[in-house]
Amino acid sequence: MRNRKKVILASIICFALILGWFFSTHSTYYKYNDKWIIGLHIEEVEKRYGKFDDKDEGLRMVGYYIYTDDGLIMPSHLKMYYWMEYDEKGIVIKVAVEGPRGG
Repeated sequence: MRNRKKVILASIICFALILGWFFSTHSTYYKYNDKWIIGLHIEEVEKRYGKFDDKDEGLRMVGYYIYTDDGLIMPSHLKMYYWMEYDEKGIVIKVAVEGPRGG
C-alpha cells in the first residue's frame, strides 16, 4: 500500500515537471516552441513549421495564422497570428500573438 502511494506521487511529480517544461517552452502559443524559435534564422523556422501565412518585410515580421478571435467577451473577429520579429540577418528576436499587420 505504501509503495503504491509512492508510485502515484512520483507519477504526479513527473507529470507536473513535464507539463511545466512544456508551458515554459511554448509560453506564447502551444503549437510553437518559443525557446527553439528565438535565436534561429527564419528559414530554419519555416523548414520546421512550414510556409508562413503572412509577412511584413518592412517591419521584418513573419507569422502563422492560429485562430480567429470570436470569443464570448468583446471579440474582435480578427485573424490572430503567431508573429516572429527578426533582425537584419534574419534571426528571430521576438515572438508574440497579435492581430494582422497594418490597419
